Amino acid sequence: MNPRIEIPWQQLEQSRARLTDLLKDVPETHFTYAPVPGKWSLAQVLAHLITVEQLSLNYMKKKSQNLPQCKTAGFLSDIWVQLFFILQQLPLKFTAPGVVVQHTPPARSFSETQAWWQQVRNDMQAFLLSFPDEHIKKLIYKHPAGRFNVYQALVVLRAHLHHHLPQIKHLLKSFPVDAR
Repeated sequence: MNPRIEIPWQQLEQSRARLTDLLKDVPETHFTYAPVPGKWSLAQVLAHLITVEQLSLNYMKKKSQNLPQCKTAGFLSDIWVQLFFILQQLPLKFTAPGVVVQHTPPARSFSETQAWWQQVRNDMQAFLLSFPDEHIKKLIYKHPAGRFNVYQALVVLRAHLHHHLPQIKHLLKSFPVDAR
């Protein structure tokens, strides 16, 4: 794997490991519990995160089939990714893009969710391991904030995961008293 993308890849994996560790002892009834009708459960938040990663990977795979034709990232995409990173750290709510909502499956059990996430991460790692070094700056990732290269895509995915941590921590505190 190119050293330029290995660091953000490891950081993304470490973030997932910490989140998994945080949730590993949550009873299944809590994992699928939504405190307010219309609000997401822990299972739904994770399904959202995994769906975003899967759709992102699918798009990057598609774009990488014709790397020589892709534009090269420049100064503007660096600015956009930094701006996105800052925005994701603020307590703002964003509406998930329709394509993400449309492709997010129903909530699964914790073990099924973990197996699904592991498969997506295995596929992503295989993609990153095979990504040609000479095309590392090609714009192959499409996001509502702009187009990014593979390094920037990993930064965006990690920022997205961290953006949902306060929501997850709030859900962990919202279980009914008799169910804790």
